[in-house]
Order: sequence, then C-alpha cells, then structure tokens
Amino acid sequence: MTDQKPRFSKIELQKAWSRFLNGAYTHSDVLMIVESLKENDNFREFYEASNHAWELSGEMKQLETEAQREEYRIQAAKLLVLYEQKYPNRRMRPAQPQVKRRRQSRILYTMVMLCAVMVPLVYYTLNRKPEPEPVIQYVEATANRGEIKTVTLPDNSRVVLNANSTIRYPAVFATGERVVELQGEASFDVTRNPDQPFVVKTDVSTVRVLGTAFDVMAYREDRYATVSVISGKVMVDLTDGQAILEQNEQLKVNRNTGNFEKLTVDAGKYLLWAEGKLFFHRTPLREVVNVLNRHYPQLNLELAEGEYNNLISGEHDNKTIDAVLTSITRSTGIRSRKEYNKIILYQNKFTKP
Repeated sequence: MTDQKPRFSKIELQKAWSRFLNGAYTHSDVLMIVESLKENDNFREFYEASNHAWELSGEMKQLETEAQREEYRIQAAKLLVLYEQKYPNRRMRPAQPQVKRRRQSRILYTMVMLCAVMVPLVYYTLNRKPEPEPVIQYVEATANRGEIKTVTLPDNSRVVLNANSTIRYPAVFATGERVVELQGEASFDVTRNPDQPFVVKTDVSTVRVLGTAFDVMAYREDRYATVSVISGKVMVDLTDGQAILEQNEQLKVNRNTGNFEKLTVDAGKYLLWAEGKLFFHRTPLREVVNVLNRHYPQLNLELAEGEYNNLISGEHDNKTIDAVLTSITRSTGIRSRKEYNKIILYQNKFTKP
C-alpha cells in the first residue's frame, strides 16, 4: 500500500527545520518535523540537520538535572508511541540491506534525542499529571510609577523592577525550580544553581535559566513583550512555541497575534531604564506613550483618535518630559497640546490644533 502524501511541502519542512535549528520554533514546526522523519524522501534533510541537533541536545543538558533528563527521555519515548498510534499506516518501508536497517535504527534513536531537545512540547504538554501544590508563603514587591526598585531574592539573585511592575516569589526557595511571577518589566542577575533552575513566569511566556543576566518586559498594556539576554543562555516557553536565546539575542512576541521572532540586539541598551534613562528602537508610538506615562508619575499623556504608524528610535539622558516630547514631535511631525491636566499628541488630519 502506498503511503499517503504528507500534509506539508518540502519548502514548509525546510522552513520548520530552519526555525528549529535557529532555536525559535512553534509546536506545529515540531510536529511537522517528527512526522517528516518517517518519510524516506526526507532522509537527506534529516541527516543534514541531525548533527546540529545533537550539539543542541548537549547544550540543553546544561539546563537540566539528571532526574529531569531521565523524565524527558521517558516522555520522548511516549511521544513516539503516540505517533505510532495516531499514524499506524505510516511506518518506514522495510529495508532489505543491513546498512539500511542500521540507518533506520539511527533515525529512530535520533528521533528520541530530538524529542528530548523539544523539552517544552514533550515535557510540559504531553501527559503531564497535576501534582498537589505545597503551601508556600509568598512575598510581593512593587515598583510604582516613576520608581525603580531593587529586590534581593532568597537565593541572593538580584532583581531590578522597572516602573509600574510587580514581582511575586516564595519567601524560601525549596527544592525544585526557583519560580517567580512578573507583571511589567525587570532585569535579573540570577545566582547560579544547577540543581534549581530559575523560572520567570509572565502572562505570555516562561523563561528558564540556571544562572545568567537578562531582561523580561511583559506589560499587559503593550502590544509587544520581550526577553533580552545580557549574558548566558535562557529558554523561553510560549503558548505555541519555544526559543533558546544567548547573549545579545532578544525574543519579541506580539500579544495580539501570538507571532514571535528572534532578533540580534545590543541587549545592554534595553537595560538603560535601570539607570533612569529612556531607550527606544523602532518602538510604536502608542508604546512610547505607555513608557512615558510609567516613567513620569505626574504625566497624563494621551494619543488623540487615529491611526499612528510612527516608530520611535533614540536614547534620552535628559529626564525632562518637555525635552523628550520635543524630540518626538520633531522626528515624527506629531504635535502636542495641553488640555486640562493632560498632554494630547495628535496628527493634523485627525485633530485640530
């Protein structure tokens, strides 16, 4: 019986491999790759990518304890079993020569390792059984508008909270992961502990590290959320994907669409807020307004109705709002006016001066 044709093209498969090896891929990419590994026509693409995947697997092991790695291997094997159950007719064609049998054995074994690399998909979405949570006493710290606050966690990790941000963490980190919850933005300098991975949870992502420095921005009122790595390496789990970030790499997530991309940046620039400075790089005007309202506690800045496609770039050491607004209006043609206790930004075609 002839195998039915796969539901994806070779171009789609190549793009999925590319995203996977680049370290920022969706769960759909993973499922496409796993399915493609059973197709004889895709042997060449698989072998070209497998060596890199092996190297990636070795690097990922640094982020896991031995117990976790064993659990990943078990879950990876379960994934293959479920695949066989879902596609009972899509098995490899029987091989005649011994060489081909060895090749198939290598493929199946490498599939298990590839699945182990795909930790978020396998471990966190496949057959995970809920466990009763112990009673934990939590501590909450908040930086108000116009405020920057430094917090030292129980493991001596250092956190700097940006304005209008809150972090919630256990009074004592017990065994297992060191989990904190963040709303807003914070920079982290994490004390290294291979036996207790450090986890930052926001409403759009989960960031996992052992010991490194990075910035997480996840304001609910902003369109984009970001993770920027200053040093070391982090894993970012999303609703529909995963990314591995190293120094001077940033993950940018669109809250409205769920789409994400990995960028190369000067990560230090994204920490200038900790020095009381402002930095924008192709930042949408609406998000600039949000940043300014958080940075200046007495400010009430609004955009008039209309479509604004302006992207703002620049670094501001001057702390006066007048200087910042002057820079923005000169570079964009946007105008400003005072209205009672507000400052309104507007365009001529929408609002009269």
